[in-house]
Amino acid sequence: MLLSVALILLIGVVVIFYMRKLPLPGLLGLLLLGVALGHQGFNLLAPELLALGADLRLMALMIILLRTGLGLNRRVLNQVRSQALGLGFLPCICQDVVVAAASNLILGFTWPTAFSVGFVLAAVSPAVVVPSMLWLKERGLRTNKGIPTMLLAGASVDDMVAITFLTSALAWGIGSAGAMGWQIAHFPLRILGGIALDLGAGWLSLKLLPPINRLNKGYGVITIFGLALLVEPPGGGGRVVMKRRKTMRAKDVMSRNVITVFPDISVGEAL
Repeated sequence: MLLSVALILLIGVVVIFYMRKLPLPGLLGLLLLGVALGHQGFNLLAPELLALGADLRLMALMIILLRTGLGLNRRVLNQVRSQALGLGFLPCICQDVVVAAASNLILGFTWPTAFSVGFVLAAVSPAVVVPSMLWLKERGLRTNKGIPTMLLAGASVDDMVAITFLTSALAWGIGSAGAMGWQIAHFPLRILGGIALDLGAGWLSLKLLPPINRLNKGYGVITIFGLALLVEPPGGGGRVVMKRRKTMRAKDVMSRNVITVFPDISVGEAL
């Protein structure tokens, strides 16, 4: 398995270098590399590593959401919060309704399957949006209008909405009418429970991080990452960091450290 990890890391660095020279997105090269190294291609990856693919993808998503939360600016977010919420809800819902209607009427899918397909297609790719918006923020482009912050927050809300409704649509397709009724009744409880968990993890991080940072700032990064994995994955972790981000200054060293430690998370997605 170590040989497989070495292949992914070493070849991944080379692929990113040459893709940016073309210029093409490094993520595209890593996705092609994942296909080439996997069982669809040359089958060079150990089965033990492939068995961990789901967990590695979840960790990659958590790192993306970590960078999203730490990249937000509370002052700017307060100015564009209505637009961010609109970007998070309206495109996702509208795309899902259109795709579900087309899937049912044209392809003959059942409504649960059609809505499931719609939410899968409607979810934005944080692996594309987050690095692009952080790149704009680092160079001060469009920051006067808060566009990077608005899109970062909107993309995170979009993913949370898509994941939550996709879970309900899948339960609708698998269960009976009674199960669907339970899902509808359970929906607000799930949201409130997630908010409670996020607030608890945010409060815990406020208490733990100052003494941990005085000991070693790298341990603070590990603590944040652990909390993100613990709290309602995959949707909740990003909200924990957003809650924590509200307590940080704009130039907080924790924010810089996390973005430095995880400069490119696309390797995990390539698996």
